[in-house]
Amino acid sequence: MILLVSTDSATTDHLPTFLEGQFFPLLVAKSKEETLELASRQPVRLAIVDLEDPLEVYDLLHGILDLREDASIIVLSDPEHRQAVMPLIQAGIVTHIEKPLDPAQLKSKIGQLLGQEPLSPPRAQVASPEMDPASMDRLIMNLAHRLKNPLVSIRTFAHLFKERFNDSQFQKDFYQTMRQEVERIDCLIDQLIEFSELPDPCMALHPVLPIVEEAVQRTNDRFRGSKVRL
Repeated sequence: MILLVSTDSATTDHLPTFLEGQFFPLLVAKSKEETLELASRQPVRLAIVDLEDPLEVYDLLHGILDLREDASIIVLSDPEHRQAVMPLIQAGIVTHIEKPLDPAQLKSKIGQLLGQEPLSPPRAQVASPEMDPASMDRLIMNLAHRLKNPLVSIRTFAHLFKERFNDSQFQKDFYQTMRQEVERIDCLIDQLIEFSELPDPCMALHPVLPIVEEAVQRTNDRFRGSKVRL
């Protein structure tokens, strides 16, 4: 499980889409309280922390590690804040990535820290009609978490819709959130369809003679002691 912690709307708006596109199970928190609550209830293996105040990072990291002492941590920060987290970097407690963020670099770091590649299966493996139970469990967990976040947002706005419909700011937030969350769900459905499709069969001509010769040889070997010959 990956926990993304950020007070930067640019990060929380765009990074989840990228990470979920790689089939990483993901939760998002926007405050220390929400972070610690999720870390206490969920098996967090990696926390990606992006906070504008470097002083908050120390307090938050201690809280996460108290709850999940084996969790890995990536800290995202602007270049001018690197010095503030340098002691943690030197102690090997955190991995640091400077912003602006390079998605490929983040993806690589996540793979290294989790000891695995993203959970999205290579296309060549999709053709297999069978899936082992562990892979099926991961897929179901991924689907549940990737659907939960947009559905929570939609449900929250649905509860507020009647009483705040005439609020112009609410209308703006409603439109933006609904569009974003519907796109996330639509993207997930497209990926599921792609995941379930088998590649087109590849047909090619093969010489028949070697197959016939092998069958004849096996038959003759089997009846070597009799008078039957092909």
